[in-house]
Amino acid sequence: NYKEKISLGNHFHNVLCLSEAKGMDKIMDRVKVLESIQDVVRDVLDDETIILNEEMFITDVDGWDSVVHMTVIATLESEFERQFDIEKIAVAKTVAEIIDMAMEEH
Repeated sequence: NYKEKISLGNHFHNVLCLSEAKGMDKIMDRVKVLESIQDVVRDVLDDETIILNEEMFITDVDGWDSVVHMTVIATLESEFERQFDIEKIAVAKTVAEIIDMAMEEH
């Protein structure tokens, strides 16, 4: 019985570690997507000084208008080899929402 409890405890520890590792993978994936978005925005606006973060509104970026928005989205769709949901594109107001669109399962 004691050995079963240890085994069960080890199992939960391993599951927890795996879960934490998957959580870290997701965080790292978000960072990579953010970096991709930042690179695209820098290219489209021809401004290497732009630094994005998830909390930013796209209107916080000088020059990010509706035309730039669609160019950024089209470029990201090409880069990620997928189409984003048109309704979500229209209402996206933050960098985090764009990251979420890029990371959605399709």
